[in-house]
Amino acid sequence: MERDCVAAHGIAEFTKERFMECSDAFPCNVCRDCGLLAITNPATGVWLCRGCGNTTNFSNVQIPYASKLLIQELETMCISSRILTQGKLLRKPMLTDGAPGGAFAAGGAVPTLKGFAPKAAGGGAGGP
Repeated sequence: MERDCVAAHGIAEFTKERFMECSDAFPCNVCRDCGLLAITNPATGVWLCRGCGNTTNFSNVQIPYASKLLIQELETMCISSRILTQGKLLRKPMLTDGAPGGAFAAGGAVPTLKGFAPKAAGGGAGGP
């Protein structure tokens, strides 16, 4: 019977309810530029992202407290986990030539995202 209820209402809604509404939802602020958890204290006017230095562009999100702890534990091991907000996902990435679609849309070479270089094919130590 419980299995049928989960299937009928959807596993995504069930998971959200278990982790957020019945558990420990935690409000926090996320930098809209880089996606890292921000250092904020609205009472004293402190708004800072240590990842990119942002002081003005933040989103208020709710995540499970266990997720917050996991993100902080990963940060102690130099692993940055980013929380992408809907506004960040809707923005199109700029390609290296500065125009969306750029050279790829014109039939030229495949452009790369800024800061990312394509890996060379092959080139291993072993032979063919």
